[in-house]
Amino acid sequence: MTSNYAQFGGKKAFGALIVNVTELGKFHDRFAVNLRNNLGTVPLSGFPRLTRRSRDGSQFRVFDPFGNMLVYMDKYYAPPLYLEAQDHTEEILNQVWFLRDIYANDRAAAKTLDRALEETKDESGIGHARLLAARGEIAVAMGELDLASKLEDMVSRIHLQDSEIRRFEEELRASQHLRNWAGIRSGE
Repeated sequence: MTSNYAQFGGKKAFGALIVNVTELGKFHDRFAVNLRNNLGTVPLSGFPRLTRRSRDGSQFRVFDPFGNMLVYMDKYYAPPLYLEAQDHTEEILNQVWFLRDIYANDRAAAKTLDRALEETKDESGIGHARLLAARGEIAVAMGELDLASKLEDMVSRIHLQDSEIRRFEEELRASQHLRNWAGIRSGE
């Protein structure tokens, strides 16, 4: 695919290549390990960078220093069914994950979450905690570590039922998981 890839931040970028592979997770892990070994952390923003695997685990992107993109996709990828969202939180998170995973656009995902959080600033409960946690994960990816810590603290102060914590544990801890995966130490 050739095009102007300015939407991804690349001023000189002109192309993308889709690479279909089996064992996608192994490729992603290999990129991450090599980047951590050579750079100390996995670059999550700017160029070059490695994106997180998509929410369904089927794809990730590698950007070169100019913004050209390699899209690694599972050879047997089947696009997910777009089911109707169960509630407003699910609707927002679906938009966020689409922007994050398909367009590799954390900035747009962050703006979507910021608007949603402003609209729900007086709410509490699992829906609000999920939005805060998603914004925290995006903050880590964008290098906004102070904001991520603040959001993590806000999530930890929301009283949640044990069943909610178990059901959404992965989402609620996504920012810390991303820090660990990328090799970002506290205070960096």
